[in-house]
Amino acid sequence: MQQDFEITIKSTDNLRDELKTLFKTNEAYKGGEARALIQSLSVVDKMLNFKNKQDMKFPKDRIDVELKMQSGTYDLEIPMGENNFSKQLDRLIDLTSKDISRSQPTQQEKEEYQAIIEKFGDGGIEKFKNPERESTFDKVLAGSLKTIETISQTAGEETSQFVSSFIATMKSAINQKDQESMLQKDIKNILQILAKNGKDNNEKLVKKGERVKEHSKELDITK
Repeated sequence: MQQDFEITIKSTDNLRDELKTLFKTNEAYKGGEARALIQSLSVVDKMLNFKNKQDMKFPKDRIDVELKMQSGTYDLEIPMGENNFSKQLDRLIDLTSKDISRSQPTQQEKEEYQAIIEKFGDGGIEKFKNPERESTFDKVLAGSLKTIETISQTAGEETSQFVSSFIATMKSAINQKDQESMLQKDIKNILQILAKNGKDNNEKLVKKGERVKEHSKELDITK
């Protein structure tokens, strides 16, 4: 049974300008839209972590998020650029919750959150195992992916570059076709291995049969 997450970005005041252009505030998202927003935040978090390391800067960006689940409502102040969205759910809450007397998420909620953010690598590019549709991301971001990219080009160079990188990374992370081709490739490799193993086994059986025949002939000769 899939858990019903509800997530709302309460404030982007402590984010750099290029990030403020991406997200809507005070709108609650559930179901697929909630999962799409969590995946978007995860991508931005990862990108900022990489950028901060390149620039040798400490993370300063923070985002205020309200996360609702069956186990409770959590008011979180999440530092961006520390890979917090890639952490396990209970760890994320422990590190960023404003409420000391908070309840703990259930095991099912933790597993569901993990399924949302889980990725796999492909030549250095990480992709979500369970990505939402691009049309769903268009609903939770401040405009469609294409609109955000177009608007960012009129902004400063740094904002434009960051947003363009976000769009490219986001599309790569959620691209279903790439994932299907990888799956097909994996299946093809498995079939090839099975076919090779079957061929090897058949060859071994043939050779064994030939040895048995030769041995039988030798026995007939000795008789």
